[in-house]
Amino acid sequence: MNAIALATGGHALVLALLAAGCQPGPELEPSRIAEPQRRLDSVLGWRVEQDTLIVQAHSNGCTTKDSFDIDIFMAPQSWTAEVELVRREPDRCEAILPQGVTLEWTRAELGVPQSADIRLANPIGR
Repeated sequence: MNAIALATGGHALVLALLAAGCQPGPELEPSRIAEPQRRLDSVLGWRVEQDTLIVQAHSNGCTTKDSFDIDIFMAPQSWTAEVELVRREPDRCEAILPQGVTLEWTRAELGVPQSADIRLANPIGR
């Protein structure tokens, strides 16, 4: 696929397939096509305040921002950045922290434009 097709979200490929008589399947975000679905850890809660994503994450005492890989998905022409926090390894510490830990990422750290809303994809739960 050329740079123009990539910049338009692959629409040139869809047009080429339609011209060849192929019917398109369900529309997927280009960044998710080749990725296997993975289970995201639940969080205790999240919010956005003053351009900062604030997450209340489960912790046994050793969870930090470095405990997570961050994936961000924005569909072409979308104004919402969907953030996924993927825990690198389980927190095997033994502290009792029922309220978890508060972790914060700024828009700049996430690379999310000012014009986009931020939404955390991780489920909320205990």
